[in-house]
Amino acid sequence: ELFTLMNEPGDFNDFDEHLAEIWTKANDKPLEHSVDWDKMYTKVISAGHTKSIWERSLFKYAAVLAFLILSCVAMYTLKETSTNTSRTLLTASTESRKSKVIMLEDGTRVTLNANSDLRYPEKFVGNTREVYLKGEAFFEVISNPEKPFIINSGRLMTQVLGTTFTVSAYSPDAASEVTVLSGKVSVKDNLSKAETFLTRGQKAVINQNDKDFSVSSV
Repeated sequence: ELFTLMNEPGDFNDFDEHLAEIWTKANDKPLEHSVDWDKMYTKVISAGHTKSIWERSLFKYAAVLAFLILSCVAMYTLKETSTNTSRTLLTASTESRKSKVIMLEDGTRVTLNANSDLRYPEKFVGNTREVYLKGEAFFEVISNPEKPFIINSGRLMTQVLGTTFTVSAYSPDAASEVTVLSGKVSVKDNLSKAETFLTRGQKAVINQNDKDFSVSSV
């Protein structure tokens, strides 16, 4: 330990002062001691100098590892907290024979039909604007080419940049459909991976057992 301390870079003023003090006392009067050098040597050998250094090194690396793990946990916790905050969804619902208009923070207007639910974030974050629909709704999406608007409705995922259209997906057993009034949309079935593009006046329908869309003009 002494050699390790002496080999470390730094200021040795304090170290030198102690040595000077001991040296001065030693010159004035011989130091009296009753050290059993043989016993000390035996203890050093039995304890194992190498083992002592290894144990200290192990403790040092364990401390560093613990610090890294705690740092990662803290960063992950902060990230998850931030992510969960940004993913907090609001829910708009309608009863039988009732409809409701929801204005999203980007200016998109959603008219929710009867017996429907729309889950949406208070503020859109990331590279997309994503909402979740159960039932039927008419969307008037504000155009933003850099941030596509995505509607998740059961099996269907509808993606647009800016257009007006209707999405109907009341239950997994019923047919799901998308009808476009203006613009162009991409509709993908998450189950069969079928995908189609619709323009003004087109409707895509997919049933529970279908593996592809049925597209027609309306």
